[in-house]
Amino acid sequence: MGSQITIKRIESVPEDVDVSHFDELPELAKDYFASFVQDGVEISGETEIIDELAQYDIVKYTEYYEICLSIS
Repeated sequence: MGSQITIKRIESVPEDVDVSHFDELPELAKDYFASFVQDGVEISGETEIIDELAQYDIVKYTEYYEICLSIS
């Protein structure tokens, strides 16, 4: 089984979802997240980053971004 994180920009935030701010992320997650926003980089199979990001629902950076974990 493999895991993949997808990060997508969203226009509105549901009321029942936790929002974290970029500066609350662990350092490794910050590096990946910033790369994604700048370059649209996808992540798959890098367990350490996936584990760190999977605990967040929505992250406020320059916009709001939803973090989705998929397991295949």
